[in-house]
Amino acid sequence: MGVVLLGIAALNEAGLNGAVMQMLAHGLAAGLLFMLIGLLYERTHQRELAAYGSLNRTAPRFSVFITLTLLASVGLPGSAGFIAELHVLIGAYGRWGGWLALLSIGVLISAAYALRAIRRLSTGPERSFAGAAAGIATFADLKRSETLTAGVLSTAIVIIGFYPAPLLGLMSASVARLALHFGG
Repeated sequence: MGVVLLGIAALNEAGLNGAVMQMLAHGLAAGLLFMLIGLLYERTHQRELAAYGSLNRTAPRFSVFITLTLLASVGLPGSAGFIAELHVLIGAYGRWGGWLALLSIGVLISAAYALRAIRRLSTGPERSFAGAAAGIATFADLKRSETLTAGVLSTAIVIIGFYPAPLLGLMSASVARLALHFGG
């Protein structure tokens, strides 16, 4: 949400477009992340990332969706978050120039945390949970309905990432009018 605030603070059309787009991208990615993490906790009753490992072997569909979602949430090219962050960065550069490098440190920190989470969930030995009857080796992959739901949200993230023009066109008049009030 720091990206949204940066886009709004830019007070120009590119920044405001990015802020609105980031709110949509964040809503899609956060909804999918909440669903996936909720399913993970429901099936393992474990909150510690260090307790997981090798989910890519035991739950490949889950691993694909969690990896895509975590990367999309930090602005992977080809995702809605990338388009949003690009607009925000263009708008912020227009407002603050070189100071943008200092303001962008948060994006890099977010990417590092997402990559760490992916590594913890996907690599290493299969682990059993204390108190779990069967452990991680029996972690059930996504069911058909869960895969469909995750697929719809992931598809929206990717379609907006590769073809943002209809969405940008839909909001352009409102954002342009708002930017005029700020002289952007």
